[in-house]
Amino acid sequence: AVAVKSAVLKAERSGQSAAESWLRNIFWLQASPDDTAPPVLCLVYADDGPLSDLLKETWLAQAVLGRGPVEVDDARGNYPDLRAAIGELPSWLYWSCGTFEPRDLTAIGIGSNVKKRKAAVKLALALAGAAALDPWELDNLSRAGQLGQVAGSFCQAACHARKARATRPERGIPRSVMEVVADATAGVGSGTGVSRSRSSPLPGVAAAPPSPRENDNTALAEVKLRQGSLVGQWRVLSKPNRRPSPPALPCSGIAEDMFFSRLESWLKARGVDKLIRRDPTGDRPDEESEVVDSHWRCYELVKQPLVEVGAPTESGGTWALAFHGTWWYALWLILSSGVLLESKDLDSGHEFWCPGVYCTSSLSTAREYARAQNVFGDGLYHRVALEVRYNTMRVKRDRARGGHQLVLPWQAVSISRVLFLPNAPPRKGEERLDEWSAEMEAIPARGQVTAPSCQPPPWEAECVCQFDPVPP
Repeated sequence: AVAVKSAVLKAERSGQSAAESWLRNIFWLQASPDDTAPPVLCLVYADDGPLSDLLKETWLAQAVLGRGPVEVDDARGNYPDLRAAIGELPSWLYWSCGTFEPRDLTAIGIGSNVKKRKAAVKLALALAGAAALDPWELDNLSRAGQLGQVAGSFCQAACHARKARATRPERGIPRSVMEVVADATAGVGSGTGVSRSRSSPLPGVAAAPPSPRENDNTALAEVKLRQGSLVGQWRVLSKPNRRPSPPALPCSGIAEDMFFSRLESWLKARGVDKLIRRDPTGDRPDEESEVVDSHWRCYELVKQPLVEVGAPTESGGTWALAFHGTWWYALWLILSSGVLLESKDLDSGHEFWCPGVYCTSSLSTAREYARAQNVFGDGLYHRVALEVRYNTMRVKRDRARGGHQLVLPWQAVSISRVLFLPNAPPRKGEERLDEWSAEMEAIPARGQVTAPSCQPPPWEAECVCQFDPVPP
C-alpha cells in the first residue's frame, strides 16, 4: 500500500513532460473528427522496462475490470475512424482493437505480431478502466492483493493515463512515441529489417534531421537481418554429442606463431584489420588453460564505438568493465556494426532466461561462452571474446549464479576490445565447431571475403595438427 501511494503521488505531481520514458508508450487518441466519441487509450508494446513487466501480467484486465470477455479484433476492418487517426505505421508494425463491453471500453494495442498486440490491448483496457478510478480505489485494489507485485508500476501508469486524458487526447501518433516505436520495434517482423527514417515520419509528425539514435536503430535492424537464424544453426553444429576433447598444442609459442600469421590473413580478407589493431597492453592471462603461458591476446577498436561510453566507474562514473564470449562466425558482423544483438528470440535459436545482452565480470565465465572453433583448418581450436563497457544504471538482471551474469539492453553495452585466445580446445561437454563453413558466417551488408583465409598457407602445411578421435 505504501508503494502504491508513493507511485500515485509521484504520477500526480508530474506532468506528461516529466513522465518517465516508458510512460510515453501510453497515450490517448481522439479518433472522432467532431469529438463526439470518447478518446481511445493506445499502448505500444515494449520488450523491456517496467512496461514489459506489466505486459506479462495478462490477468490485470480481469483484476481491474472484473469478469467479462475481452474481445480483440486484429482485422481492423470495422474502425474507419481509428484507421484514419492512426494512419500508416511502419511496415513491420500493426495495431489491434480491443473492447470490454461491460464497461464500454475500447483500446488499441500496437506491436509487431499478434501475441504482442493482444498483450498490449489487454493492458491498455486495464489502464483505461483504472484511469477512471480515484486514487483511493486503486489503493483498495492493491490492499486486496489484486495487483500483485506490479502494483506500483501499474498505479503509476494508470495515473499517467488519467492525467493524459484530462489534458488533451492526440489527433495522431504523438511525436514522443516515434522514438519509442523506433527503440522497441525497429526491424522486427519486417521483410527488410529497416526502420522508418525521419525523412518519412509517422502521420502528423514533422520531418527532422537524422539522429544518432536513428543510425543506431538502422544498425540494429541490419544485424537482425544479416544474422537471421544462424545462431540456431551454430548451436546444432556445435553440440558436443559425447565427442572427446581434442588436445592443445603443448608449446604455446609455436601455437601463437601459427595463430597470428593466419589471423592476420583472416582479418585482412574481411577488412576487419581496419577496424581493430593489436594492443599488447590489454593481454590477459588465461587462468583456465592447462597450457603454460597461455594468454588472451588483445586488439583494440580503431573506430568510434556505436554505443557512446560515459565516465568509467574507476573515475566515479557509471560505465563498468565486463566481458562477452561469442562465436567466431559472428565476429565480422559484430565489429562492423558495433551491435551486440540481444538474446530474446527463440525462433532464431537464442537461449536466454531474461531477454537482453549477456555480459559477465568474469573472463573465466566469458571463456565458457566463447565457443572453441577450428577456424583455420589446422586442427587448432581458438576462442574469441569481447571486452565491453556497460552502463550500471541500466542493468536488467544481476545474477551471481552461473559465474556472475549481467543482462542489459543492447544500447547499454559498448564494445571496446577484442580478446583472442589461441590454442584453447573445448573441454568435455563444451560446445565446439570442428571446421569452418563459409555459409555459416554472419556477413555484413556489402561484405565480401576477398581471398580464402581459413586454410593454412602452403608453407605451413607441415604444421597441421592431426586429431582423429575414435567414435564412442
